[in-house]
Amino acid sequence: MTRQLTLIGESSVARDSADYTSNLAPQPRNYFPKNMVERSGKYTPPSVHRPTSDMLVLYQPDDPTVGFKSMSSIKNPNRAFIVLNPWLHPSDIFIPHVNNYRAARYVNVLNPQQVLVYVAGSCIDYGHPSARAAWSLIFRPEAPEANVTCRLEQDGPQTQHRAELRGAIAALQYRQWHTEGFRSFVIATNSDYVVRGATEFAWKWEKNGWKNPQDGYPVANRALWEKLMKEVRKLESIGVEPKFWHISSEWNESAFEMAEAGTQLQDVDTSFQKVVGVLV
Repeated sequence: MTRQLTLIGESSVARDSADYTSNLAPQPRNYFPKNMVERSGKYTPPSVHRPTSDMLVLYQPDDPTVGFKSMSSIKNPNRAFIVLNPWLHPSDIFIPHVNNYRAARYVNVLNPQQVLVYVAGSCIDYGHPSARAAWSLIFRPEAPEANVTCRLEQDGPQTQHRAELRGAIAALQYRQWHTEGFRSFVIATNSDYVVRGATEFAWKWEKNGWKNPQDGYPVANRALWEKLMKEVRKLESIGVEPKFWHISSEWNESAFEMAEAGTQLQDVDTSFQKVVGVLV
């Protein structure tokens, strides 16, 4: 079953009992502290974004925001979005812009074919039978009522990690991003779990039979990781390059507050449901 969220005029209608709420989208602003580190080809990105030694990457000094680009011929494409200057706020790079679609998106100022979506997850009463988790997506800068949050399905533990991972899957599935002219899709999230998993560990887990190489135990949340990797490869197969960007909790505050509000929604599915946006 697939949920369809449709924006009609200034109100949003959630079909098939889809959970829906709205919140203010992140507002563009300049973020340039006095102690900003100058961009340089010698600058070392934060460790969470640094490609590991077994990743083949190609440095592109002509692009001041993205330090590395994946090579299609390798088995483990580098899917990390790397900012050479860690003090650059997402809104310094991605600004509201109408591309090949009627609605504005967060589009890279240097690359009109690259779009960004904020993703967050939240969980209340973790570890208790009353635990409730939810995820959120922020992708419409000029229409916050079009942004979406849903409760995490009840086919697994209610945890923040699962909600964050579920949100990343929803972001990849929510729109046919290539039909809007985008060839690169960036998920910005404060979830180190999602970013490191998607860019460093998932392909190793998969190669190792979804077991941790260190201890041999099964990988937690395997079903969701498999869904994420499936969606990533589906986009890559049609020429869209998914990227994952780890940002601070402060920079993802709007999405987190939206997910937190989503934990109070009453409607929740018992099993995974694909969520797609129509006319949004």
